[in-house]
Amino acid sequence: MSNFLVFIIGFLVLIQGGFFLRTSLLALMMLLVALFYQCIRKKRKLNWNQNDTIVLVLCCGVVMCYVLSGICHGFSETIINRCVLFIGIFVGKLYGKIMNENEIYKFVSGMLWIGLAQWLCLVITMYGGKMPLADIIVNHRFMGTFQYANATGIWLVMLLLAAEGMRAYKTISRHGDIITMLLTITLSFTLSVGSIICYLIFLALVPTADRKSNAFVERYARAIIGLLFGLITYVVHYRFQSFVGSAAVMLLAIFFPFLFFRFQGWCKKSWYLLALIFFLLVGGGVAIHLVGNRAIGTFMERLVQMRDGIEVICSNIATGIGSEPFSSYVAENRVPSYHVSLVHNSFIQMGVEAGIGALAFMVLYIIHEMVMILKSDNKRKMSCLSIFGAMCLHSCFDFSFFFFSIVFFCMLLSVKQ
Repeated sequence: MSNFLVFIIGFLVLIQGGFFLRTSLLALMMLLVALFYQCIRKKRKLNWNQNDTIVLVLCCGVVMCYVLSGICHGFSETIINRCVLFIGIFVGKLYGKIMNENEIYKFVSGMLWIGLAQWLCLVITMYGGKMPLADIIVNHRFMGTFQYANATGIWLVMLLLAAEGMRAYKTISRHGDIITMLLTITLSFTLSVGSIICYLIFLALVPTADRKSNAFVERYARAIIGLLFGLITYVVHYRFQSFVGSAAVMLLAIFFPFLFFRFQGWCKKSWYLLALIFFLLVGGGVAIHLVGNRAIGTFMERLVQMRDGIEVICSNIATGIGSEPFSSYVAENRVPSYHVSLVHNSFIQMGVEAGIGALAFMVLYIIHEMVMILKSDNKRKMSCLSIFGAMCLHSCFDFSFFFFSIVFFCMLLSVKQ
């Protein structure tokens, strides 16, 4: 079953992440057929409990709010797609219930290779190759097959957190270390500040195999080194226009995991690694300064979007405004300082589209899932919380929640209770 899920989610990731109805609906139908097959022919037990009923009620509540919005404002592809998305959330939870730990491990291992395909897209496009999908790199920013840099970024973050969670209970091969290094470099090329912040915050929640060792510090050393390699490669390639130089840095990054584990005996005390991380942070700060300081302006603009979104919800509290572009609606009253069709806050956008009910059901769902993760006796619960938390935090500043592949991937891994 893990191979089937890798195929489905990999298919969605490579086709714009399942953001549009035609791909998300096809994937949902295939997932439902496979789920029925596993339960009926393979006799897998769902072990339905009260928590599943609560999640079903909350997801149905959001769907009904969108149906009501469709009745009032007209059904559109966006409204139907949101209904498909929330059905997918519940289906993802059911898959998490019937899969065992070994299947989860195989699924994450398979998804790491799908993540490697993102790196290959980056390398091919950087050095003049052509891809079937357009807009893989736009304005020197890696959009990925999602064709949206921030969505590619948070998906890579969830994949890296899942891989780090596996490291606590299973040995990661050197090939796995190389892949995670390349994924971290790819994350740097998205220039998604929010995704990188989520990665560095929630990496702390993933448990280590041996609390008495330097595993926690080494983990951050790997992450920061990978990000620094990515930023250096970016600067060399785009600022200094040195293709040979960027290729050399990339090759060094590929071989670095072998050097890191071979000579980590030099850092028997955590203070040595802390000093290393300090200098890497300084170097990373310089690299970010060279890339550009656009993050603060973007953040302030999104706060304005959220403020306007709340005003729209208050004006259309029952059914929202349907699928009407957000900035177009705001423009009826004043000239906005932005031109976006969606609020860069997934949850406020739900309220804008379907009213306060959809927003309330979604908030209750997130609280319920976080409580259930913390109350579970699963040894992976902190890893689950890191993935779920990273996705929710990122969704507070972007519309990444509306990508079917991201949500399903998150539900499958984070709700394995």
